[in-house]
Amino acid sequence: MKMYDVIVIGFGKAGKTLAGQLGKQGKKVALIEKDNGMYGGTCINVGCIPSKRLITEAATAPTSDFASKAAYYKKAVEGKRELTGALNKANYNKLIQAGVEVIDGMASFVDATHVEVKTKDGVLQLEGKQFVINTGATSVIPGIPGVKDSDKVYTSESMMDL
Repeated sequence: MKMYDVIVIGFGKAGKTLAGQLGKQGKKVALIEKDNGMYGGTCINVGCIPSKRLITEAATAPTSDFASKAAYYKKAVEGKRELTGALNKANYNKLIQAGVEVIDGMASFVDATHVEVKTKDGVLQLEGKQFVINTGATSVIPGIPGVKDSDKVYTSESMMDL
């Protein structure tokens, strides 16, 4: 079982910043994230930055036929994905350089000082002196019959990947 000074659950802005600072101070830090596509959190991956990138691209979209607009938008979405991928990787590398151990998996508490992390390779048992929970939120889709499975209902995240 590995022992840490601090275990951060969630790779969002606050968690990654704190983990990096503590790592630079010589603390033994683990940061657990269930989705490696979310390194850095909502803003850089599915929120502020990608949405503003698409808004900027839309301002210069062609005004010609639908096929030209569709091709332009497809290219804009690809550019958004490249940007978020680069930021995601930069956030990961910044933490590694600060001495933080990044663990991909789903954490759950066993007791006040232990977490279990389900990874693709199995289950890890970790012990920590302090814990920071930085797990963020998910979109709420009302429990109205047919809404959840509808192809006409979008979240802020799914809308940007059309």
